[in-house]
Amino acid sequence: MEWLDEYTLYTLNDSPDYPTSNRSIELEIGKEIYYGNGLACKSLLMKDDYETCYQN
Repeated sequence: MEWLDEYTLYTLNDSPDYPTSNRSIELEIGKEIYYGNGLACKSLLMKDDYETCYQN
C-alpha cells in the first residue's frame, strides 16, 4: 500500500503467476471501501458510510 496523495490510497494486489487476476485498486479515503469477498459491502453497519464499495 502507498499513499498517492492526501486522500488516495493505492493497494497493489496482483499475482505474477496469474496476470489476469490483478486486483490492485486506488481508493478515495472516506468515500470508497474494498473488501475482496464483499462482506464489508453487505454489512448493515458499513454500507451507508461509503459512496462506493468494491468487491470481486
